[in-house]
Amino acid sequence: MPFEYDPEAKLLAKALWEGGHKPIETERAMGRIHAIPVPARTISNWAKDEGWRHWKLAKAEIAGGSNPNLPFGVSGIKDPLLHDCEVIAKKYCRQEGSRSGPIKPVIAQALMVVINEKEPPQAVLDYLAKVVLRPYIINVRKNNLPSYMFDMPASTQAIIDALNE
Repeated sequence: MPFEYDPEAKLLAKALWEGGHKPIETERAMGRIHAIPVPARTISNWAKDEGWRHWKLAKAEIAGGSNPNLPFGVSGIKDPLLHDCEVIAKKYCRQEGSRSGPIKPVIAQALMVVINEKEPPQAVLDYLAKVVLRPYIINVRKNNLPSYMFDMPASTQAIIDALNE
């Protein structure tokens, strides 16, 4: 009987794969970051069997048009999509990330909330997961702020966020 992986492991592998990681990079990230040893061959088989978007396409898309230093440089469209997604993800992380425990599941759930509300392109999700959310959760935990303190107007929270950057 073949070894059964946790369904969350498959979701994490899919996010890495569709985020532009090569099979070997996905294997290493799964082991190093998530502490889930999954061979590259297994990940490739999952991708083939489940019809995941190929990692080469994602890598080319990200390399071709994602520059967070330019206005709208991550989402590639001229609207506040990245900002909206970041606000949604940070709000979720303020509520759930203030508790102790692993950060990765909080990030994964925050991205699922963003996907359900806004359906952003993969580049936006990658930017949130890799650049924005981890330091944000660490900062929330370091400051040890209770979750009730975060029910404030968006304009006030924007000022606080700007001061923390």
